[in-house]
Amino acid sequence: SGVPGRSTGKPVLASWMGGKEVQQGVEILQRAGIPTFSHADQACAAFNWMWRYAENLRTLYGPEDALEAGSTVPAGAKEAAMAIIKPFIAKGLDILPEYESKMVLKAYGVTICDTRVAYTAEEAADEAAAIGFPVCIKIHSETITHKSDVGGVKLNLKTREEVIEQYKEMETRIGAPGFLGATVQPMVSFKNAHEVIIGMNTDPLYGPVMVFGMGGILVEIFKDSALALPPINNHIARLMIAKTKISKVISGYRGMPAVDLDALAQLLVNFSYMVTELGEVMAECDLNPVLALDARILLAKDGSVPTPGHRYPSL
Repeated sequence: SGVPGRSTGKPVLASWMGGKEVQQGVEILQRAGIPTFSHADQACAAFNWMWRYAENLRTLYGPEDALEAGSTVPAGAKEAAMAIIKPFIAKGLDILPEYESKMVLKAYGVTICDTRVAYTAEEAADEAAAIGFPVCIKIHSETITHKSDVGGVKLNLKTREEVIEQYKEMETRIGAPGFLGATVQPMVSFKNAHEVIIGMNTDPLYGPVMVFGMGGILVEIFKDSALALPPINNHIARLMIAKTKISKVISGYRGMPAVDLDALAQLLVNFSYMVTELGEVMAECDLNPVLALDARILLAKDGSVPTPGHRYPSL
């Protein structure tokens, strides 16, 4: 008859088995506001969903200092990026070339390695001298995306003569219309470095979906990744990193130096704003590996990217 009015401050669920024989006890519990289930597995499932709900709330809000997530995205980023992308959409191209992809990333405050385009062998040599040897050169093309497959990547070139020779070799062997020139970039040291992947794909229901995880050539083997719906803040970026196995390595493992996790989280935040704001024209984007930042952006054909009802489909 008496109904407890005191709350413990903790969730309480009851599994009151016995059918009609325990109905009176079930009613007492229900009047006290205690959910009652006829089977224990139902109670466990309900508790699991309650935990997920609370965890999702903590993930969404996070600490107060993480709420100003987009504050490091440069002003006018979307306008600058669209100015780069629109001419390629007008040409009917599906994939943005590497150089232009990097310029889009740069517009959103993503640090990229020094990358310059050369349209002659002499120009490539001049750019290499300006960057500083050794350098690598890669084919610059609007139609060839897998550069290594066509021998379009030349590494560790140490002199002007080597740059000129390798440029001419690619130009002669590949030829028009695939060969438009070459990008010249510094050789990046991989000593004590870790390769991670940051990417985005478009889901028909949720819109842009981000991925972070182990990168490089092993990405398909280990499948070590975490997903999130952009845009995200620094708190969610940190949680994405922590959900992967590679996080233990990049945090410093067996004497290996730790990476700058603050910078990595900020990269994820800026990337998230890029794929959110450009979702109408960007179907996919992969940065793999992030260390060397070889970028590829798949452009959306008219009507091929779902338009979410809200600018930020995750909110």
